[in-house]
Amino acid sequence: MRSASLFLLLEFVLLSGCMYHLVRPNSNSVFVEVFSNKSVQPGIETALYANLKKTFAEKQGFTLAENAASANIVLSGTITDFTRNTGFFTGNEEPAEGNFTVKLSLSVYDGKKTDVLPLSENYRMNLVSNPGVDFLLDQIAKKLSLDIYFFLLQHYGN
Repeated sequence: MRSASLFLLLEFVLLSGCMYHLVRPNSNSVFVEVFSNKSVQPGIETALYANLKKTFAEKQGFTLAENAASANIVLSGTITDFTRNTGFFTGNEEPAEGNFTVKLSLSVYDGKKTDVLPLSENYRMNLVSNPGVDFLLDQIAKKLSLDIYFFLLQHYGN
């Protein structure tokens, strides 16, 4: 009898936790538009778009909307600058660390008004393993997507 009660209690806890995660009560829906790119780095807008959609689909507090009409929040923007500076070199004169700065104008439409926010984020990346450009852009876009997610969670989350 005791094990049956324990099993039922465990089942209730697990199912209620799973349902909370699936339903996400009081969450805002977000639609992500492709950002325009006015920087000198091609492809950063594609990496940012993919990572923003993934971040909002996986994280709590927001759900990913299928279209702008059904969303509580619409994200768009323009990447205005992308710069890279070498932090330091190895003994072979190879770059060991890169400092990347991404500047963008983030537009957040909440159904009533559009807030346009300038963002400038700096990222330090290890270059010793000589990662490819696609890998670097993906890693920078992941970090930038999380920064945008946490900003929205703080200012627009429930």
